[in-house]
Amino acid sequence: MKTKTAPFMNVAATLRDEILSSRAAGDRLPSIHELAKRFSVSTLTIGQAITVLAERGLVTRKRGSGIYVVDASRRGQHVGILLDQDFSYPTASYFHRRVAQQLRRIIGANGFPTRLYAGFHEPTDAYRTLFGKIVVTIL
Repeated sequence: MKTKTAPFMNVAATLRDEILSSRAAGDRLPSIHELAKRFSVSTLTIGQAITVLAERGLVTRKRGSGIYVVDASRRGQHVGILLDQDFSYPTASYFHRRVAQQLRRIIGANGFPTRLYAGFHEPTDAYRTLFGKIVVTIL
């Protein structure tokens, strides 16, 4: 029995092949609307395909500017934001959550994919004052 592949995966595969064979770093891809017309799919489907490519480090989105091919030497790399505490606890500091969100937004806006890594320590008051750290590193 043949399984059906989701349309966004087909679009992502086609765009990936195009990027790897004929696009240079920094090339701007056509707009989402142009790609939707080209592939005869919805803009939502194109958005999902672009998300797949971005997660694989092939493209980056720049809000208000477009979608760009990532330099091959940077593919697979991402900026890791490391938190030593688990901020999913209700007692976690709002400050640490907000700083992590803002770091991801700012770093992502500059074309670097980010990943957030949270620790497993419960954020108690004593722990927060002694060890509440945020580390940013390229992984």
